[in-house]
Parts: sequence; structure tokens; C-alpha cells
Amino acid sequence: MQNRIILCVGFRGSGKSTVASAILKPHNGVFVFDPHGDDAYRWIPNTARTVEQLKDYSRWYREAKPAKASLRYVPDGRLDPFEALNDWCAWAWPWRNTWLCVEEVSEGTRNTSAAGMPPELRRIVNQGRHRKINQVYCGLRYAEIPRPISAGADVQVIFSCREPGDLDVMASRIGTEAVERVAGLQRHECLIFFPDRSWLVVGSREERIADLVMLEGAPDAVQANKA
Repeated sequence: MQNRIILCVGFRGSGKSTVASAILKPHNGVFVFDPHGDDAYRWIPNTARTVEQLKDYSRWYREAKPAKASLRYVPDGRLDPFEALNDWCAWAWPWRNTWLCVEEVSEGTRNTSAAGMPPELRRIVNQGRHRKINQVYCGLRYAEIPRPISAGADVQVIFSCREPGDLDVMASRIGTEAVERVAGLQRHECLIFFPDRSWLVVGSREERIADLVMLEGAPDAVQANKA
């Protein structure tokens, strides 16, 4: 499956940004919305902090025609997060064959409904596949992830969680058996929930993470579990 939506959820320090970074690294056309300037994305050579700098990068790319496109947007912390995310999504929309990653997606939304999402983000979630846009979303709390993202995600990478509210919402998306396993995860473990509704627990630092999230289901060589 190409042009998929991947969701990574875990508390700070769990390793979700490291996993998201590993997923992105092999690809060309990588653009990251990174409001906190996470160290996991320091490998990206270009950084913009204003909308004008985003536009400057687009102009430079058209003129210089570099072999690879990659940029992270670290907006000024004084900007409204909703508007900053909306502006970045509007900038990213014209690009094709890209990988877009949004860190702390819940901070840029007003609630978990579609109406609470920035309109440009809503357009990418709903129509991005048609423009060959792969999407990676990271968040702290499962219950705070916008429903169109958690419901539409092809692959979910979930770290240990024991919060009842988060587990209840999670169960409606991935099933109670997988949720029970999430509640028992150890540090540096994560559960990958695949498009065929199988799931697999792996170490979050394993090199194969980037390859696993592109599969349709858990590999036959390991113990797979159906939700």
C-alpha cells in the first residue's frame, strides 16, 4: 500500500519521534511540522521558521533542483498553533510524492472532531492519498488525536499507555485484545497495528521499524495476533 497514513502515539520520551524519524529517513520529499524542534529531526538539513521562509524554500527548490527535498518547519512559539499548522499544510499541499509528518498534532487542533482540525490539515487527511502524500502523525494522548486521523490511519505505532480514557478510545479503533497488550508494554516497546488488523510488539529501536510499517500485516515469521 502506498500513500498511507501512519499514527505514532506515546508520552514524551517513549520514542515515538525516533520511530517517526526512522520511517521518514529513507524517503525523498520529507516535510516535518515540528513545533518543539525535536532532536529526532536534526538530520533534516533545511529549517524554516516563518511562512515566508517556507515560500523561499519552494522558490529555491524550483531554481536549484536539488536531488532531494527535505525541510522541517519550526514555527515561532508566539504564533497560534492552529494557524501555524494550517499555514504549513497549505504550503505543503501543492507538493506531490511527499512524506508529511506532523509532531504533536493535537496541539494544532481545537478538538478531536473534523471541524476542530485546521481546514488545510483536513484536506490533506481526506484527499492527500490522491496527491501521493504519505502522512505521519505523532501525539501524546490517544484520546486527543483527531478522530479522522485515528480512524483513518492504515498503520498505528502505539507505546505503553495505562490511562483509562485513552484505552477506551483506542479499543474502538484497534480492539480490546490489542489494547490489553498496549497496557502491558515495557519501556522501548511498541505495538504496531497493521492494515489487516493484525498486530505485533517490537522494540522501538529496532532497525526494521521503517520496513514493518509498510507491510499489510505482521510478518509470518513472527507471532501475529488478530484483533
